[in-house]
Amino acid sequence: MCSPRCTATGTESVIKGSLGGIQPSLEMNPIYGRQCGPSSDTCHTGNGEGGREGVPEKRVRRKVKSRIEEEVAGLSLKDRVWSSVIQEGLKVEPLLVRIKRFKANMTEGRTGVVANLTVEDRDDPGTGAWRAVYFIMSGDPTHSFDIQTNQDNTGLLSVIKPLDYETATLHTLVIRVQNEEPLLSDVGYGSNSTTTVHVKVKDINESPVFFPDPLIVSKMENIPVGSLVAFFTAEEPDKLDEQSIRYSVDHDPAGWLIVDPKKGIVNTSSPLDRESPFVHDNKYTALIIAEDNGTLPATGTGTLIIQLEDYNDNAPYVMPSVARVCEDDVNVVVVGGWDKDIPPNAAPFKIELGKQPGLDETWKVIRVNDTHSRIMLLHSLKKGNYQLPLIITDSGFPPLSNSTELKVEVCSCDSHRKPCSGAPSHHINFLTQLVILLMIYVQSTAAATPSDTLRVGMLVLFVLILQEQQVRTEPLPLSLELQCPQEQPTGGGACLA
Repeated sequence: MCSPRCTATGTESVIKGSLGGIQPSLEMNPIYGRQCGPSSDTCHTGNGEGGREGVPEKRVRRKVKSRIEEEVAGLSLKDRVWSSVIQEGLKVEPLLVRIKRFKANMTEGRTGVVANLTVEDRDDPGTGAWRAVYFIMSGDPTHSFDIQTNQDNTGLLSVIKPLDYETATLHTLVIRVQNEEPLLSDVGYGSNSTTTVHVKVKDINESPVFFPDPLIVSKMENIPVGSLVAFFTAEEPDKLDEQSIRYSVDHDPAGWLIVDPKKGIVNTSSPLDRESPFVHDNKYTALIIAEDNGTLPATGTGTLIIQLEDYNDNAPYVMPSVARVCEDDVNVVVVGGWDKDIPPNAAPFKIELGKQPGLDETWKVIRVNDTHSRIMLLHSLKKGNYQLPLIITDSGFPPLSNSTELKVEVCSCDSHRKPCSGAPSHHINFLTQLVILLMIYVQSTAAATPSDTLRVGMLVLFVLILQEQQVRTEPLPLSLELQCPQEQPTGGGACLA
């Protein structure tokens, strides 16, 4: 049985008493395993040899509690022993940080581990009473740091958000460490469980930064050369250094732009063209470079996007440009208007006959919709080729017109209304002309041999056979001639079949 002043210490239980109204105190002792003797002031659970083997801990704890309760019950209220029994698994002794102050360096703009924090703990490795948990108590208002525990209880302090030298050259962090398992309720972590880490930020020459990036501006196409496009400037992050910035054009696929090297003012060096193949979805993209004059110069790149507004600079045209019709047919073809511009500088189109006198006595144009019109004959025509002048006008302001010719081939058709065989052509194609000229040249040359003449003759025969096959080939039906081209220019509208 313990004496009136009796304390059981260890991770399992701590009991300390005093008579005469003296305030209780809690002692921390890492020693485990000594049993309480009749004349001892201290009671310990265990096997009496400093180990944790032997009598089961729960049974020992019950015996200790029973003996204390019996002793307390025999005392008067004035002299009653203050006692407490701690639950199983609570830790008594806090961890100790080996180094009280750490110094670390980190280059601005980078992330990674900056320091390894080590601690001492005399509890069993791998247990909750041994495993350490690190906390950043102060010095990190922007949450730029993080600390994780590895397998050997080392705390890995890392920068997770790049630091900025111009904002702060030094970061002072206060870090606390504690175990996964809690201490006794009356035991706290003292100054030995905290440390201070000083992280010094190393300055580097940072690249100039464009803002905003990308910069989007709207400009009308075809504005005069030298017109202002944008003020596109960059900021120097190294505000503590007096550095200047020079600008240049890095990527300008159409060669339309020029930039002031000191002021970053972008102007046109040639007309902007919305219909250019370098323009996609009405947007033209260029890249501008800003370079500082640091010891090791740094460059930054900004993207300039020009949203091009359409100007009515393209006259519309008619498709198809060739039509075939039978001698006794009056429905010639449905033609459509096409324009590289976009509304309102494109459709609706006005398609009408040319200004030549007498056309309205043979031909007629009937509007189908905003983009298409039907060409008709007022009376039948004889077999042959005809040129029909047409005028097409768009809806731009001011409107643009285009005079074009529709080639109409009037053919002979049989009683079954089959597609007509082509009317005879009144021109000789380029290949035939070339062969004839070559034959004349060979025959007029004194050095020409019979074999040369034979070869030229065979070539002429081949061309004639090819032409004969073309004449015998039946032309496309009228319905197929009304189909749209595979690649429709912008603004042309829908096709009618």
